Amino acid sequence: MEGGRTPVVHLGQMAGMEQVTALYPARWVRVLLWCSKETTARRSPQRGDTDTVVRLAAWDATQADLAAHRRAQWELRVETDATAPHETAQRIDGIVRTTPPRS
Repeated sequence: MEGGRTPVVHLGQMAGMEQVTALYPARWVRVLLWCSKETTARRSPQRGDTDTVVRLAAWDATQADLAAHRRAQWELRVETDATAPHETAQRIDGIVRTTPPRS
């Protein structure tokens, strides 16, 4: 965070997100990047992953975790199978630049 840099943390579990935001005082912007399980199954081998079965199990676990935390607050939710990466980046940048700190 030194020098005006913006940290980016990728977490797949709500408990991890809650811990990081509680332990590191910062103005966090929460973004949920999501796609369907079918998209995950298609993208994984296209990237050359050799652990697609494990990634699909992680998708199931993440979906269950999100369902258990329905009150989680997100500044942005992006359906990555319907939104281009550059558009997602622009939307996140806009939110980072304009979102006031959480009270």
